[in-house]
Amino acid sequence: MKTHPYIFVIVCSLAYTLLTALLNRILEGQTGGINGFYLSKTLVTMLPIALMALPAFYLGLVGKGDFGTKHLAKGLLMGLPLLLLFFVLYDVGTLVAGGSWRGQATPLTLALLVLFQLTVAFSEELLCRGILFNALRDKHGESGRGLLAAVCLSSFIFGVMHFIGMMNGAPFMATLSQVLAAFFIGIFFCALYVRTGSLLAPIIVHALFNGFHGLKDVLYIEAAVPADTTVAQATLVDYLAVPMIALLFALYGLLLMRKQLQSKRRAGSSRPTTLES
Repeated sequence: MKTHPYIFVIVCSLAYTLLTALLNRILEGQTGGINGFYLSKTLVTMLPIALMALPAFYLGLVGKGDFGTKHLAKGLLMGLPLLLLFFVLYDVGTLVAGGSWRGQATPLTLALLVLFQLTVAFSEELLCRGILFNALRDKHGESGRGLLAAVCLSSFIFGVMHFIGMMNGAPFMATLSQVLAAFFIGIFFCALYVRTGSLLAPIIVHALFNGFHGLKDVLYIEAAVPADTTVAQATLVDYLAVPMIALLFALYGLLLMRKQLQSKRRAGSSRPTTLES
């Protein structure tokens, strides 16, 4: 890993993405209803990340210190306000556009939704921030330029991994929009990790970020479109809406890391467990 860090990073990201896609194909249509959907997606996520966690802990890329709670409150205070802003700018706008609330959402459905979102957030943060970001940061050192390279490269890989949506039948432009948004959000998640020295803050904020959309699917029914109505095609503005909002997260993340990015230190692979503000 230390000799060829880029090969290590590419192999890890490809292995996770391809294994997830394969398991999705295998379990596709095997379980019915929304409860079956969340249960199968949770199972699909658990196996790949279990395989990724083994080399991560063995190679020392992730340890107990990466799950410390000392700065968790600080990380949540940094992340939640912008998360709420995204919810107001995007999710509330779609809710008021038309439709109705479901009469009932069972506790089991909500529990499976929470389990699924936490599993996805844990797996993606462990892989992209715990494994990929740390491997790249060890390679480029602790200078501001090295840190920026690790942040951008790991976030780029995090974004590219979302092309998996096309394997599940998503349109290219919609997938590209998701890839751009994931790249920007990845920079923000890196900032939470850098500022707290723990993966817990990005995991929780990540789960809440995804959970807003999942909760909307559980609780909300979109308005039916009459059969004789022509559905408007999505425009470029529609595709850019989420990435442009996500850009706010990236800029805020860079602002949070401004002191670390200005550092002149080059410490090789000596990675502190916590980077203070």
